[in-house]
Amino acid sequence: MQSPIYPKTIYNQVTNIKNGMLINSSGEANVTTVWNGKNKDSVVYNVIIKPLGVNVACVLKFYINNGLDYTNPLNNAHIYEVAVPAYNTSTTAAAAELNLQFNLKLPKNYILRAGLSTGLASGLQLLTTGAVY
Repeated sequence: MQSPIYPKTIYNQVTNIKNGMLINSSGEANVTTVWNGKNKDSVVYNVIIKPLGVNVACVLKFYINNGLDYTNPLNNAHIYEVAVPAYNTSTTAAAAELNLQFNLKLPKNYILRAGLSTGLASGLQLLTTGAVY
């Protein structure tokens, strides 16, 4: 019987995706790293998305990069996208928060990257939680 594999260290990684992070359909330009497994096998548990201020609605797209040049579309796999609602700052209402459950296992050197379908005035903050083996 094979023994279970448990993660060694759990990490939180904070990433801001700011104005002008435009992507095209093949994921080859202006995407940003939201999870780096620190050159080890890793797992991404979830990504929490919060607006940093006033924004229009957009689509946030996620890609797995194989650790090679991310500007080459052959090194990226589009795996998921989520609609992010428009947001106006408020003193009486909390900002909408999206919590995406991934449980995505990544081999050594693979990276989770993300980009926006349109430019945003304030941008988004992503908190990614994962672990390395």
